[in-house]
Amino acid sequence: MKEKGKFPFLFLVLKKMDNKSKIIIGALLLFFVATGITYGQWSVGLSPATKVGNSIGYPLYKWYPDGHISVLPDDKGYIMFWAEFESHRSTGKSQFVEDQTLLEPSNSVFGGRGNFNSWDNGGSWLMSVFRKSGNDFIGFYHAEDHWYPHTSNDIAWKSLAVTYSSDKGKTWSKGTQIITSPTAKPSTPTWGGSGDCCVVWDHINNRWMCYYQENWILMAISTDPNGAPGTWKKYYNGSFTEEGLGGQHTKLPGLSSASGGNPSVHWNTYLKKWVMVWHGWSPARIYLSVSKDGINWDEPKSIIVSSISGKAWYPTIIGNTDVEAGQIAKIYYADIANDFSYRNFETRTITFFDPENTSPATAQIDAPNDNYKVAYLGDKVEIKASVNNIKAVIERAEFYVDNQLIDKDFSFPYQLMWTPDKSGPHSLKTVFFDVKGERIESREIKVDVGYKVGINSPQQDNSDFLIYPSPFSDKITLAGLPPGRKEVQIYSSSAVLLHSKYYTEQQIELSLPDLQAGIYLIMVRDSHTFYQKKMTKIEKQVN
Repeated sequence: MKEKGKFPFLFLVLKKMDNKSKIIIGALLLFFVATGITYGQWSVGLSPATKVGNSIGYPLYKWYPDGHISVLPDDKGYIMFWAEFESHRSTGKSQFVEDQTLLEPSNSVFGGRGNFNSWDNGGSWLMSVFRKSGNDFIGFYHAEDHWYPHTSNDIAWKSLAVTYSSDKGKTWSKGTQIITSPTAKPSTPTWGGSGDCCVVWDHINNRWMCYYQENWILMAISTDPNGAPGTWKKYYNGSFTEEGLGGQHTKLPGLSSASGGNPSVHWNTYLKKWVMVWHGWSPARIYLSVSKDGINWDEPKSIIVSSISGKAWYPTIIGNTDVEAGQIAKIYYADIANDFSYRNFETRTITFFDPENTSPATAQIDAPNDNYKVAYLGDKVEIKASVNNIKAVIERAEFYVDNQLIDKDFSFPYQLMWTPDKSGPHSLKTVFFDVKGERIESREIKVDVGYKVGINSPQQDNSDFLIYPSPFSDKITLAGLPPGRKEVQIYSSSAVLLHSKYYTEQQIELSLPDLQAGIYLIMVRDSHTFYQKKMTKIEKQVN
């Protein structure tokens, strides 16, 4: 049995009641406990903290996180940007930090610091990265000026800037400032300036919203898709009238009770509101607030304090990405020693609740799709499940094949790798249990295992795509492929997998010089079905 995240924990719900906090402690099932904070029409539940390891060999892990974590989907998985005084880029199978597997490239992709006379000589942190289209990315970053000539003093004057990439974030253009403080940089090193930001695209009003700090959480907007310098307006006394470069700014409505920095904002599809987390200065804890319009915010609520009597800083919530999440997500943050001698990179599951949401809880299997075809017995199948409109924190998910329990998962995201041991049709379902004992069951889906077993299988050729030339000697073209992401596999006549790669194009060329002459099976599989054909390779003729 898989026991990812399985351990007893307490569930504390703090409810605002006659200006006093009532603590309800429940021990349900495996003594599950969670921390919950309720305010107005929303509340959150938090699991205990677990440490996040350094799966990619990130060279600056000792000082991480040190800003917002940015992640975006790509053809083969997800790309993540790691922010410190310079930025690194990694790839992985999911949007979560734990599933990142490779620094790509191995060196930093942006930023750096040195003894030169510039507004970014103290380093540049990519804080929010977005895909404009295809390989073109836009990056918003935090820059620090350590005064020139630099001594041992690392006090910084901060500003915000924008940069662009044409190769999916592997290299970047020289950046340009977009937001600076209304206060001029003093001649004596002093902590200050406008920095520590995150940026989100406001899909409702078609504009960028930048949240930054200068002691308090502040805001600027731009309707320019490129977020270019000169297009930004700061929030000032109720409207966006001040220039991004040097203009005045005022606190956002609702946030004046909790000064701080390093905000992380996402659109929550469950609450249908913007959600912000940030860290305070004193006390140095993590706060959360929600907003309908991204401008007017509910009263901040403290949700996380340091477990080492230090500083809980640099929070990011990641759900579908860092800018969109549903009812259940993960929050990442740093737990830092008071003297900054070390920090722990930690994560918790965060669950949002809306008491006005009376829709019944539902569960579903997100992957694989219904009627999924598994080509060969022994092929691994990743099962992913989710649950919606829950009224209490989820305690576990149980996975069933043909109504037999095969595994359990005790932490978000709920998933497992299943290796079928029998050919033929199978049924899959997932059953969730919350800490109150509520059972939420998904509908069954069907999976056909061992559907194709070799070159001589029935229905081996169809007309769903074209192969040419046929026969071939070196290169072969596949045309008329289904749209979207699909996997192309090549098997030998003895059912040995020789090639597997994902593509999005509807026509691709494969170079296969190393294949021996013979008959092969080529299979194209998307999320709905798959197609296959035989192909024949001949020896290349030499004149």
